[in-house]
Amino acid sequence: MVEPYLESGQSGLLREYLMSGLLVQSRIHLPGATALNVSHTKNPADVTIEQVDQPLRIPNARSRYPWGEFADNDFLFRPLQGLAIRIRNGDEITFNQADKITDSQVRLFLVGTAWGVLCHQRSLVPLHASAVACDGGAMAFAAPAGTGKSTLAAALALRGYPLVADDVCVIKRDEESGVPMLYPFPAKGMKLAADAAAKLGLTPGERLPVVGGRDKSYVHVPSVENSNEPLPLRGFYAMSEAVGPTDSFSKLAGSELISHVMANVYRIEYIECIRSIAPLAEQVFQICRHVQGYSFQISHDLKHFDGMLSMLEAHLTNPKRNPVRRSAFE
Repeated sequence: MVEPYLESGQSGLLREYLMSGLLVQSRIHLPGATALNVSHTKNPADVTIEQVDQPLRIPNARSRYPWGEFADNDFLFRPLQGLAIRIRNGDEITFNQADKITDSQVRLFLVGTAWGVLCHQRSLVPLHASAVACDGGAMAFAAPAGTGKSTLAAALALRGYPLVADDVCVIKRDEESGVPMLYPFPAKGMKLAADAAAKLGLTPGERLPVVGGRDKSYVHVPSVENSNEPLPLRGFYAMSEAVGPTDSFSKLAGSELISHVMANVYRIEYIECIRSIAPLAEQVFQICRHVQGYSFQISHDLKHFDGMLSMLEAHLTNPKRNPVRRSAFE
């Protein structure tokens, strides 16, 4: 069952979800996540999400800033005036919400920054990327916000490459093989700008609060069938903005690939407030040992989009037959 992209009006109802392979209990509904029947689940939750009435603070905070505060395994941020969210020990998210703050605004940060911080606290590696399934594995597309990674993933999903994750790609290495595994997130939906949804012929659902000037809505696209089954991460594509059409891909390897993956770790700007950088860097290094990396440019001009998409699809299925420039670090 997939949670609908509509305002629930029943925020006090306890729900259970699967998100990034974790069992989540929440009293605020989470669009796109795979909802479970709470009466049929007997295992304790991996993560709880609760609204609290009292103001949130960290009593023993090491540092305090206007935007938030933090201590060991404890991170609190205030993304909006009237909204505070606290993440503790990788298993608890609490939030305090003023009357003027909508549930849509809360959800936007719960499945974004808060979830990324929680994954860091659990020693997982969240990437700021979108991913699709291809030949039994996952291909991730990482880029700064607004570059078009979600649009690209949605277009590929419509061409037969099911969506695995949008915006946050959570990675955990298999304990036996060391292969990096990417968990579906949120499982059955994604956030897309209005013009991109129109270009792809998708019907917008619940509209998201405007953040950073970007007007987005939730949309449904074909997604992986098993929302709790991770896929091996086989490809990492670093995207950047281009003026004209894309004509080739550059292969990334060695320190250049590590640098690109590290730069796209989710909320890397807060990392020193969340976890130690050295173990994270080692995790990224181990991930890069198993992944093929490429970089390419994408144009915001929609007249180039279809050609670039066809070229990317050909590269996904057989990269050796498509134009590739070798990295100087290889």
